Amino acid sequence: MGPRHWVFDEGVLAPGYPRPLAQLGRGVPGDRVDAALLWLPSGHTYLFRGDKYYRLNEALGAVDPEYPKSIEVWGVPPSPRGAFMGPDDAFTYFYRSQLYWKFDNAALRVLPGFPKSALRDWLGCPAPAPPTGPAPPDTEVIVIAVGAGPAAWAGPTALLGVAAALGGVALFWRRRGGAHAHLRRCQRSLLPRV
Repeated sequence: MGPRHWVFDEGVLAPGYPRPLAQLGRGVPGDRVDAALLWLPSGHTYLFRGDKYYRLNEALGAVDPEYPKSIEVWGVPPSPRGAFMGPDDAFTYFYRSQLYWKFDNAALRVLPGFPKSALRDWLGCPAPAPPTGPAPPDTEVIVIAVGAGPAAWAGPTALLGVAAALGGVALFWRRRGGAHAHLRRCQRSLLPRV
């Protein structure tokens, strides 16, 4: 997102946006905000950045004086990528990467058993299969001593050739869909599931 913010009205970008974050008010971080939330139980707008959160007083056009505070109060990890209220206003959902946390607005805490998989619960994707077989061995470090002379280039040249071939295979696999192809098959609307 960077140093700008967007305002949407029913999915339509409002005129004049994006605008600089600094225009939100005095004390708002100018370089980035990870998530923003209008928290209906209090009617306040909260901005989350890293391990801190800010309460924006929109009437004064500034962050309230006792902020920022530690995000630990919310029970979620630093830098959530998004936050929104559930349809009944009883819960707030925070998400980051493929995980989400369900915050009980009355008890003011994350429910036990969270985080959970947003891919599984919101998009209906199957849970990843547990690893099978023996555990992978510890990583080994191989040191190749290269001597002087014309034969000294044979080993490094062969290694470069293998690396180039593996890079080509990885690029081909990525263009075919790669590891994220299964996510495209699971795309459904989030709204009915939250």
